[in-house]
Amino acid sequence: MMAAVDVYFIALLPVVCIQCTSSYIQFVVPGVTQAESSPIHTSGGVYPYWPNRTVDGNFSQNVRACLHTAVSGVAEAWLRIDLQTVRSIKSVKFWYRNDRGDASANTIRLLGYSIRGSTNRLISDTKVCYTDSSEILPTVIETGCKVLARYIWFYQSHSQSHEVPILEICEVQVFGCETGFFGDNCSNSCDHCVNNKYCDIDTGQCDDLGCALQHQPPSCIDCIPSFYGPKCEYHCNMFCRWDRCNKATGACSYGCDIGYLGSHCNFTCPRGTFGQNCLKTCGNCLHNTTCNHENGTCPNGCDAGFKGQYCSTSCDDGTFGQDCRYRCSENCLNGEVCDKVDGHCETCVTGYQRFSCVEKCRNRTYGVNCSKQCGGCLNGTDCHHISGQCYQGCDPGWYQTTDCNVICNNQTFGENCVHQCDGHCINDEPCNRRDGTCKQCSLGWAGKFCNTTAKSLSQTENDNLVITIGSVVGVLFILTILVGVACLYRKMHARKEMSENVDDINIYDLPYARKGENDYDAISKQQ
Repeated sequence: MMAAVDVYFIALLPVVCIQCTSSYIQFVVPGVTQAESSPIHTSGGVYPYWPNRTVDGNFSQNVRACLHTAVSGVAEAWLRIDLQTVRSIKSVKFWYRNDRGDASANTIRLLGYSIRGSTNRLISDTKVCYTDSSEILPTVIETGCKVLARYIWFYQSHSQSHEVPILEICEVQVFGCETGFFGDNCSNSCDHCVNNKYCDIDTGQCDDLGCALQHQPPSCIDCIPSFYGPKCEYHCNMFCRWDRCNKATGACSYGCDIGYLGSHCNFTCPRGTFGQNCLKTCGNCLHNTTCNHENGTCPNGCDAGFKGQYCSTSCDDGTFGQDCRYRCSENCLNGEVCDKVDGHCETCVTGYQRFSCVEKCRNRTYGVNCSKQCGGCLNGTDCHHISGQCYQGCDPGWYQTTDCNVICNNQTFGENCVHQCDGHCINDEPCNRRDGTCKQCSLGWAGKFCNTTAKSLSQTENDNLVITIGSVVGVLFILTILVGVACLYRKMHARKEMSENVDDINIYDLPYARKGENDYDAISKQQ
């Protein structure tokens, strides 16, 4: 009858298989594998629930064939399986009691359990490989547990519910590979890892110690082309020819790309060189900058006097400057070719000056190299930059020649020097050749031109004073008359207004003054 019940529950709750392990080694050997646990439940001593019942090869799920930990006085329940040596674990499978009659009641105490692994007997050193979060569990469970361990632990604390934690495990199997192997049938070696005793049991991925030398993470395969280093973590320098380098040192296997040097091709060509192995010389780049180390071109153009992609060709005759973009002046003497760098001419034709002979003479100069001064051109205008001719004529004080370069002699002045000085300037100095004035007059003479005697000037000044005083008095007299007329007019106008107001008052007909309409008239009649 019990057997029938057992079959019923197994059919109702099928085995849960997480990452099944049919191609891996099963390490639990009855009679060899040992098990220990937290204190066990005792029920009169008839059926002791020893932990070794979980590794005895008996797959009965009746509680009498199982471990049953204590039901009181404990804060945690655990079962520890000793595999005798460290193994690479893939998964754990176990059988739980199923004799309670109700399917969910069989594993109610198991909810929230965890499976752990360790290399020693201390639970504090365990590594959790699985934690349950189910609401209902079957009675046969297989779960993944990737861990490197000698001891496999089942652990239950019920710290959340405050119930006494209990384990009722009937049989355990542990699957995996011997250390240093992985994959189906444990046929692959972990020699690609620094820790060649352990790698991921499915993929072969190495642990935190990483890959063996010249193997590339994460699977630690041999370095692929273009990578090098202990873990293939470095990329060959991008300027290695054909992107190939030594897998251990990173030195470029076939030399460098154009424009680079060094065993690892991590240096550009020295200043002023370019090309394969940096054997070519740069041209005349702008401001003496270096050219492109790969193709030799000048990124900012050519220095003055040169042109072309590589700035190695001189400017053609008649051109100059950066990239030969400017044309020489036509005013270089005798058609001379200007300098190809700065465009200057050795000598300019008559009437031009400065560096490149493009500027006409100025500041009243003319002639070869603008070395001559213009004459007295009218109103200070410039003369012709080549001939020195004054086109608008001459200023007063100069004879009317074409270039106005002859000044009036000592006793003449004015336009074309046609006026004679009066000759009374002090010390017989010549008068001003422009307007005939003297700086100072000789004794007895006065005026700008020193052509008036001092006495005549005094009489003239007195006459001027009398005229001035008479004018002022006349103006004051006229103003006085005007003010008097204005006052008289205002007074007459005021009297007229007053007379009109009085007439209005005299003719006003007061109501109470009419004849026959007052008490006095009545009294007179009575009398």
